Amino acid sequence: MAMPELFSVVVLGSMNPAIHHPQWYRHRDLLTLDEVNLALAGPDLVVTPGFAQFSVGKITVTCVQQRWAVQTTDQSQFQRVVTIAKQVMDTLTHTPISVVGINFDFCRPSGVRNIGALLAARVHSLNLGFEGDGVLTATASFSHQRVARLVSVLTTEAIAPDPTDPLSVSIKYNVELRMLPAANYQEFNFAELLDEHLPAAITHSAQHLARTLDALRRAEN
Repeated sequence: MAMPELFSVVVLGSMNPAIHHPQWYRHRDLLTLDEVNLALAGPDLVVTPGFAQFSVGKITVTCVQQRWAVQTTDQSQFQRVVTIAKQVMDTLTHTPISVVGINFDFCRPSGVRNIGALLAARVHSLNLGFEGDGVLTATASFSHQRVARLVSVLTTEAIAPDPTDPLSVSIKYNVELRMLPAANYQEFNFAELLDEHLPAAITHSAQHLARTLDALRRAEN
């Protein structure tokens, strides 16, 4: 069975989870009254000084003291995820932020038969010192590529023994903010920061996914 896809914006910094109640989002026109009522009735609703979480449909907001995130399992709702992230962080302008992550976790049909064995064979061919006989299997392979201030992390995973196994590809972009001495305190526009990097992240993630699938299909042949 394929894993769900996830599309998210993650912010690392010094957060206050207790703020992140559905009603707070309602007062900033980020949720409708019906959505607030849905979130308040949801099984995952938690709002405490150390942890907050709620869901509205396919969108989930979570916050701990060092991390805030908004994610969706529906790629068509990613633009709303971005809108929520922009408005929340530009409302909380006093929050110290160190990293902004734009993450795409795809799970797509690979079109490759027994992809786990294919990945394992490629690793085995590197002669990394594995010994013994048996059936070659693999669950994950990793590569890293730095593009300007963005970092992409590719994770390929064989999920199930399907004739054409699904492939999970995680592409994560981290915009690292330069830490300034206390005497040089600055505030910035979070929406502008996200707009600066988002187009490249979206374009590169789609290209990266397509290249990965194409390379695996060619490797099979």
